[in-house]
Amino acid sequence: MKDKIWEYHNPTFEFTKELPLSIEISPWGGHSFFAYDLVANMKPKRIVELGTFKGNSLFAFTQAVKDFRLETELHAIDTWEGDEHAGFYDNKVYDLFKKIKNKYYNKQNIIEHKKFFDEAIDDFKDNSIDILHIDGLHTYDAVKHDFETWLPKLNKDTGIILLHDVCEKRDDFGVYKLWDELKNKYFTITISEYHGLGVLSINKDLIKEEKSSLENYYNSIEKNVLYKNQIKNYLKNLELKEKDNILLNKRIQEKEEDNILLNKRIKKEEENNILLNKRIQEIEREMHKKTQKINELDTELEEFRSFKQGKIWVFLEKYRSLRKKN
Repeated sequence: MKDKIWEYHNPTFEFTKELPLSIEISPWGGHSFFAYDLVANMKPKRIVELGTFKGNSLFAFTQAVKDFRLETELHAIDTWEGDEHAGFYDNKVYDLFKKIKNKYYNKQNIIEHKKFFDEAIDDFKDNSIDILHIDGLHTYDAVKHDFETWLPKLNKDTGIILLHDVCEKRDDFGVYKLWDELKNKYFTITISEYHGLGVLSINKDLIKEEKSSLENYYNSIEKNVLYKNQIKNYLKNLELKEKDNILLNKRIQEKEEDNILLNKRIKKEEENNILLNKRIQEIEREMHKKTQKINELDTELEEFRSFKQGKIWVFLEKYRSLRKKN
């Protein structure tokens, strides 16, 4: 630990194509860069998450597992039905989680436990979890129960516990009360932004022996503004993309309106063409009738010419000449 240097990264989170790091939609989004670095630096064998919801935190862990090709087990424990704080919801949330998992992280070892936390505890041996993320019901009694129940499952040498909402004091949120108790007993750091994320190490002996090393190790996280800047830059880029999308949608709308006008003109031209074709047909019928009449007159003329060459016409001509003389 003395020579350990915390390495920072600037990852691209694939899951944000489906689930943006919007602070309004998912308060955990602000901790995604830290979560990535935590996994990248610790290289844990097993991560267990109590309360996954849409998967923002789990997929932030998973992105590091994927990028660094780690053989890490990622356990998501949730009923995917909601609670008093997160609200109750239908299958759309679970369907989104499954969609992201299968689309972007189908080769990573994500194991789902669709059950209550207490029902899943026997799925894990003691001293077997490297990172435990607790983000379930946020009342004091509930989070204390989750902490104490799952504590024996944590790796006693290197285990890390993450608690979300350690700075949230509204309504009946009570994580901050438990966090105040834990800070007196364990080595902790508090990332106060985005409702607060508590980072706790349970190895007391290691803390006594190398507290200064651990303090230097974690102070770089606690005091460094990189994570704030990363999320700010992300949100700024997201805002710019949204503005671009607004302009793009406006241009699309203008194009659609132009298309509507063009279609109206085309329809009008088609109607005019129909009328023109109708008039052409009428003219053709009239011409056909006149042609027939001309043909009839030609026939009569030919008959008359033939008649003039006959004996009767010659006789009539002689008769007219005699009458003129008399």
